[in-house]
Amino acid sequence: MSLNFDHVFTDLDGSALQESGEDLTMRMVCVNALTHAAGGDGDEKVKRWQLAKRLFPGGTQSITPEEAVLLKQLIGARFPPVIVGNAFELLNG
Repeated sequence: MSLNFDHVFTDLDGSALQESGEDLTMRMVCVNALTHAAGGDGDEKVKRWQLAKRLFPGGTQSITPEEAVLLKQLIGARFPPVIVGNAFELLNG
């Protein structure tokens, strides 16, 4: 699955969501979820760190179905509905 990690998240009215004065992107949400989520053993955390490093540059990148499931789990547990909704729309295709 190929995703644009520079995709800007929007509110219900279509305006860009902001984080620290900049547009909130799929990259920012994914990297945050991967690097700040609790749980998992050391090996699982290393896998999340490696995925975060790969996604950090943004742009269009391919992820596996398993990586999409992981991102959905972590994002769903960490963020409010407006962010989860934006992310899941992209991750669900």
